[in-house]
Amino acid sequence: MVNGAEEVRATFSTAPDARNVVTIHSIPFCTQIHDVHRHIQAALGDDLTITLGGSALPDLFVTKGTLELAFNSFEEAAVVVDRLTTYLDSRPDPKHELPFVGKAKQKYQPTTTKVFVTNPLTKTLRANREKEKADDLQRNTTPTVYLKYDEGVDPDAHRPFEVAWTPVPRRRSRHIS
Repeated sequence: MVNGAEEVRATFSTAPDARNVVTIHSIPFCTQIHDVHRHIQAALGDDLTITLGGSALPDLFVTKGTLELAFNSFEEAAVVVDRLTTYLDSRPDPKHELPFVGKAKQKYQPTTTKVFVTNPLTKTLRANREKEKADDLQRNTTPTVYLKYDEGVDPDAHRPFEVAWTPVPRRRSRHIS
């Protein structure tokens, strides 16, 4: 983030003129499009309206968890992103991500001369390798996100989705799902 004259704005690596697509992600599975549209319209207020395209029927379910909103210009998209982020920031966020655990520094353990008899050192080295593999596997998996809802708070009061400038990645092959 870069300090501007009056507010903090995101800095892009490319020119903002080409950025006219806003991605709405982290939509819960099988949420109807009209529910997402209702939240977007509540965030934008009465002076801005967004209409869904002809292919986005209101009773359809969102199964991939993402929607893309395309605008004519960067300015229109920036206004929508600003209003959506202020709307979402005012709502509690139930997501709790497990903290990242870095790889521990390993001390050098000198190996002994070749011994073909199984000894406890070989077993401990094998156990250490298996433990390292398990730790690497745990560290490289997708982070687990838990939802913690506060007591007494209506579940509809929480964030319904997230907003980003990053576009949804496209599949390279139609045959790979």
